[in-house]
Amino acid sequence: MKEEQLVIYVDDDPDDREIMQESFDALDSFRLLSFVNGKEFLEYLNKRQLPLPCMVILDINMPFFSGVDILRIMKSDPLHKMLPVAMFTTSKSPMDELQCKQYGAVAIFIKPASFKEAVAVSQKLIQYCE
Repeated sequence: MKEEQLVIYVDDDPDDREIMQESFDALDSFRLLSFVNGKEFLEYLNKRQLPLPCMVILDINMPFFSGVDILRIMKSDPLHKMLPVAMFTTSKSPMDELQCKQYGAVAIFIKPASFKEAVAVSQKLIQYCE
């Protein structure tokens, strides 16, 4: 059996966290760990020992720390800058895309609105874990 890999998801919306949790539960060998805000996630990441997550998913629009803020902080840290980070958004803002690419996001997705969409996105995301 393949060793379980950790994926982290940061999103302030409980419904979005639930749908992503269900989509990852349908995948073999992956465990999704969710955080409700950037502060909570950054505290976890700074205390975390190995192994690191194979992928981080950030919602762009969150209070206090936006996904872009978290991405910028992660990419400035030598221990975490190599982690693949994907961004979720509800808009098609060219400025969001530009900022995410500027700070090293590997992908930007429109946030899935259904379980079926979430499974499709999750299957694309886990490719960054290899």
